[in-house]
Amino acid sequence: MEKIRSLIEKYLQVIKYFIISCGTAVIELCIGLLLINLLHLSEVVSNTAGILIGSAIHYVCVTKKVFNRSVDIRTVVIYISTFLLGMFIQNGVVWGVCRLLDGVVGKSIGYTVSKVASLAVSFFVLYGVRKFLYAKVTPRNNKDNK
Repeated sequence: MEKIRSLIEKYLQVIKYFIISCGTAVIELCIGLLLINLLHLSEVVSNTAGILIGSAIHYVCVTKKVFNRSVDIRTVVIYISTFLLGMFIQNGVVWGVCRLLDGVVGKSIGYTVSKVASLAVSFFVLYGVRKFLYAKVTPRNNKDNK
């Protein structure tokens, strides 16, 4: 039990990031599916709308709860810069996977599979980049948090 506790403490930051990312991913996916099925928008347009809304929620949560930084101009600049990278990565993966699955599965299933793949790729890239940039550019709110 102590070993598990030690592992959780060691990886708590990435665990929190993962949980918040999963929550906002569900929001993004639902928005995307609604726009595809109700308004018949393309996968990339629907995905972009979902990303925009999910990212606003994600920014506030991860800035405060994961990286322990205040919501200020420096964290906004870092987040928006990396957000653009993430949107490029996600839309590229969504577009590619949807094209691969076109005609093989239905549009909603194809989008869902592509969204999961895009989230997996962008999760690791953005976590690493944001962790690096926040550490270099912004001070922590509390010296006791790692």
